[in-house]
Amino acid sequence: MSSSNFKDLSKAEQRYIDDIKEEHILQAMVDIDENMKFLGFEEVESEGINLQERSNNPSDLILTDKLYFNKEKKQYNFVGYWDFKAWDSLTSTLDIASVRMNNNTYPIVRSYAYSYNQAGKSTGSDNDGSHSTNSHATKKFENKAGVVYNVKDQWVKQPSTGIYKTDSGRVSMWFKKGKDSNKVFFDFHHNYKTSSVSANATLGGVKLSESSLTVSYSKTSKNYQRASRGKSI
Repeated sequence: MSSSNFKDLSKAEQRYIDDIKEEHILQAMVDIDENMKFLGFEEVESEGINLQERSNNPSDLILTDKLYFNKEKKQYNFVGYWDFKAWDSLTSTLDIASVRMNNNTYPIVRSYAYSYNQAGKSTGSDNDGSHSTNSHATKKFENKAGVVYNVKDQWVKQPSTGIYKTDSGRVSMWFKKGKDSNKVFFDFHHNYKTSSVSANATLGGVKLSESSLTVSYSKTSKNYQRASRGKSI
């Protein structure tokens, strides 16, 4: 999606949608906190403010991350959230989301992904490679460095406005303790167009290492990549 808000919405309608989104995202974080406590996980505090700065160009994207630990199972759960503050009707190619570790000795147990539209309604889920019908978030691959998910960036026109299918979402990865220290990040690679006549990008390949998420193209359009501040172990 490109950087401007959908222009057919009035300011009041935009504020209403933004309020719904904020309530949905905050409630999702509260629900995950409660579920993690129920399952025996405690949140791991880490250094720094856990909020990625907004991007003014080309889009307004916020990334947030949380880390939990279950002492009994000796497992960690890292959750990365994305939230677009601006979008329009110019659908492009797939976005890529990943959870990445800079120490590959930590064994991965499983991962999940969920996506939501701007009203907070689910647009799909993936349970470690087994996804719901027409899910907009699907597992691409896993290696020792982490997991990578496809995010289907799509705008669907409606009579009054439209629905952005991947306005927000999250990727969760469970893993066990490895050797030495570690730091875990949430990466999001976003493709977008600035004109309806612009050609869609064609992905050439996606690689995940301890140091970076790398996306290559056989045909390139506009794109950018962001990473969360990360959590240290």
